[in-house]
Amino acid sequence: MSVDPSKLKSLSRRRLGEPPVDGNHQIEEPAAAPAAAPSPVAAPVMKRERVDGRTLRRTGRTIQFATKVSPSYDEQIRDVAADRGMLIVEVLEASLAAYLRLAAAGEAAGETPEQVLERLLSGKSTKRN
Repeated sequence: MSVDPSKLKSLSRRRLGEPPVDGNHQIEEPAAAPAAAPSPVAAPVMKRERVDGRTLRRTGRTIQFATKVSPSYDEQIRDVAADRGMLIVEVLEASLAAYLRLAAAGEAAGETPEQVLERLLSGKSTKRN
């Protein structure tokens, strides 16, 4: 018996029935199986936290911080982060910590953080007048 190939398309549609008109059709759930009787001695279930890559990388940082920077700053901070195997935010946090230490050191001597840094880089241990 041969089948006319031009009728194959129409045959498959008739077998599947009409598509839903609005796309919001309900699928009937199969009848639920009867519940099994509980075991006489139920062991306590210990629920463990799922550990995946995201859990291992969790940092506790939840606040978004967006700013515009120059292309050269972007390149430099990404290079520093890549070279040291750090996240960009870790580089920013280390930078802030260093700045605050310089500010605290300069406060006692009446210097700005920039002056403290210049003094340290020049190798002089005392403040110049």
